[in-house]
Amino acid sequence: MIDIHSHLDDEKIIKNLDEVIKRAIDEGVKYIVTAGVNINSSIKAIEISKKYNIVFGVIGIHPSEARHYDYQNLPELESLIKEEKILGIGEIGLDYTYKTDKNLQIKIFEKQLEIASKFNLPVVLHIRNTFNDIFEIVKNFNLNLIWHSFTGTIKEAEKFLEIGGYISFSGIITFKNAENLREVVKIIPNDKIFLETDSPYLTPEPIRGKINEPSYIKYIYKKVSEIKNLELEELIKMIEENFKKIFNV
Repeated sequence: MIDIHSHLDDEKIIKNLDEVIKRAIDEGVKYIVTAGVNINSSIKAIEISKKYNIVFGVIGIHPSEARHYDYQNLPELESLIKEEKILGIGEIGLDYTYKTDKNLQIKIFEKQLEIASKFNLPVVLHIRNTFNDIFEIVKNFNLNLIWHSFTGTIKEAEKFLEIGGYISFSGIITFKNAENLREVVKIIPNDKIFLETDSPYLTPEPIRGKINEPSYIKYIYKKVSEIKNLELEELIKMIEENFKKIFNV
């Protein structure tokens, strides 16, 4: 199994990271991708990826952090991309629930897409009620795009797939009130799907209330195999093929 998106540098996880990684391996997790949200957490993602064989990283400036950065000059982010186990840019996007100026968010977002284009790297997107604005920007870039922790509509999913995007589902799909989201899972092509924990957030059923961690990806795989009427091993193989295809691992 692969956990395409987590935050292993979060204080809820990092203090027990050796045990967290061991539990993931024991449950059959082959790879974990940990995502940066600013320069400091991106550096931590690199450090963690170097320590654990199964961990890779993506690095970026999350929209909640945009106010701390100059969109005209992100040389440090560019230099970190050259680290061996960095697979892409993320977690980046637009989210107007934060107080950061909308125009600044957009400029930081576009600059990071330009960096991804320069190095031909996949991009992990944070989209919260901002799909139309993001779509109008990303459609102009020839990039492998992953919509992380998808919570959109079927129409948005279909539009995103039309430009070659990939869609990643988190533990939300196990929640009792997520029937609409489970309907979206059904229509996603097998070669366009990823699964994630978004650890330490969004702990899946039946263990909601606990701090989420990569070993709990098994509950998400199980739910998706049921929704898509696939054998678990078939789903595991399929997602591993998707992972290797766009991340060149």
